[in-house]
Amino acid sequence: MKINIQIHDQLAPEVSRFHAAIVDRRPLHADLAGGVARMLREHFVARGREGNKRGWPSRKFWVREGRQNTSVTAISATGAEVTVASAAIAHKVAGGTIRAKRGRSLAIPLTAQAYAAGSPREGGIKDLFFVKAGGRALLAVAVQRGKKSFIKPHYLLTPSVTQRADPRAVPPEQDIDALIQTRADTWLAKHAPK
Repeated sequence: MKINIQIHDQLAPEVSRFHAAIVDRRPLHADLAGGVARMLREHFVARGREGNKRGWPSRKFWVREGRQNTSVTAISATGAEVTVASAAIAHKVAGGTIRAKRGRSLAIPLTAQAYAAGSPREGGIKDLFFVKAGGRALLAVAVQRGKKSFIKPHYLLTPSVTQRADPRAVPPEQDIDALIQTRADTWLAKHAPK
């Protein structure tokens, strides 16, 4: 799954008069696509700087999944395409249900330590054991404080989780359209026949 942003050869009327004079429009489309790709990369970096909603250490999601997977994938005489080749970003845009694939359950981190450690399969937290508490399946560790011992849950185990679409996963469509129009105006003013 990925996100494709199509840049179609439908410029505003004031630009269209110059458009007919341009025989090879691929350089224009390359410029427009490059601008959109740059806008997306900058957006993903800015989202990464926001941190996560729980204040846990960053796992660089927006840079790893967004910025690093954004590229211009097609340029032609009739348009261009910018692709964000990330199922995780596409899921942020559309939302939906994530189901366990490698086992019976997803392991949802409940602590900053678990979030930083990643999957329990990676072994980042030692001595995890399964426990049921309050009708919930958990992976926890035993903790000793003085003479008292207790369990500290690190992961919630669940067969699936449903996430809402993130309306800020990519820049608003009107911002992308405005960038395309501005870049087209600038490019055509520079390259149009005098």
